[in-house]
Amino acid sequence: VCDTHHTVEKFNEYETFYIAEHIPTSIAMASNIPGYEKWYSYSDNPVSLVSDMFEFIDAACEKAGKLMLKKMSSLIDVLEYYKDKKLDKVIDYCTSVPILGFNNAKYDNNVLTKYGFIPEILKRCQDDEIPFVIKNGNQYKEIRIRKFVFLDAMLYVAPGTSLSKYISTYLGSNAPNKFHFPYERYSSSEFLLTLVKDLTYEDFYSNLKREYTLKPNQFDEFQAICKKENIKTVRQLLQYYNE
Repeated sequence: VCDTHHTVEKFNEYETFYIAEHIPTSIAMASNIPGYEKWYSYSDNPVSLVSDMFEFIDAACEKAGKLMLKKMSSLIDVLEYYKDKKLDKVIDYCTSVPILGFNNAKYDNNVLTKYGFIPEILKRCQDDEIPFVIKNGNQYKEIRIRKFVFLDAMLYVAPGTSLSKYISTYLGSNAPNKFHFPYERYSSSEFLLTLVKDLTYEDFYSNLKREYTLKPNQFDEFQAICKKENIKTVRQLLQYYNE
């Protein structure tokens, strides 16, 4: 599972139609692969950040492939013995690791393409392999090579399903949900030095949604959790939010 987070650098709205640019600054990944259950990285250099992500993916995919081949070894032995044409498909299945995001087809993948996302994928193509891509408009619905496949979980659930609803449906109503973060206040690395106790309710207003991202009664709860978890700065909050 992959999740990225970005700063929002504002433009002069009187000179261009664009009012902000999203720049990746942190990426978090989680898996059920032993030794690779959790990974988080922060960097002011988005190209380096994307490169680090793929290095983690390389190591996790190698471990996952070995485990799957071992698990399916009995079937593989039979297919090899009978020289069955399905052997290659089984091996490809075992060594191709799905990487899931939520709304990454439309958002995360597009943000990362400016910072080496596609070239990093091409580097990992074997021999004359060409990535299999399903693209609809600006959505990368699927990007597949032999080693891994990027998929978007949002495309496999009912339209309008939120991340919180998705988590509660598949993990139960008591499953921990995404924590709160002042997205639009995060416009520079300097903001990460801000003390969490100095944040105000107004910091959680979203101009995009035209509403606050948490309810008034949730703000005190937010501060209480941060104090309990010893989250003192916004940078620590960013890591906690991503993990």
